[in-house]
Parts: sequence; C-alpha cells; structure tokens
Amino acid sequence: MKIDIYTKVVLTIIAACLVYLCLGKPAFVPTAHAQAEPTKVLIAGWVDFNGRPRSFTAGDTGNSLPVVAVEVPKR
Repeated sequence: MKIDIYTKVVLTIIAACLVYLCLGKPAFVPTAHAQAEPTKVLIAGWVDFNGRPRSFTAGDTGNSLPVVAVEVPKR
C-alpha cells in the first residue's frame, strides 16, 4: 500500500506539534510581565460631553464625578 503525499504532510505536522509540546512550548516572542510595583495615577479631571475640560478642584462645582478608591488585594 502506497502512502500519498497528503498523509506524509499531515503526519509530519502532527509530529512537529508533538515535539513542540514536549519541549515545554518554547516562546518565539518574549512574554510580557507586569511591573513589580503598581503605577501611581493622579486623576486631575475629565472632558464633558461638550468637549470642555473639567477638574476635581473645589472651584468647579455642580459637575462633580464621584470616584471610589479601591485597594488592590495583596498576593
């Protein structure tokens, strides 16, 4: 019985995938990692629907935006 080219190609691809999995999935592109410390962010304001900048200062009344600070749990 003769094995055709299609079967050889499929079996070669399967063999290559098995070798890749056995090597522990080596990465071709370096993986990204999170920073050790969180970055501090200062929220100074926002832009309203009319395109006007608004700030969180005491002088800007009537258009305040409530902000809830959430603490990130330690691991």
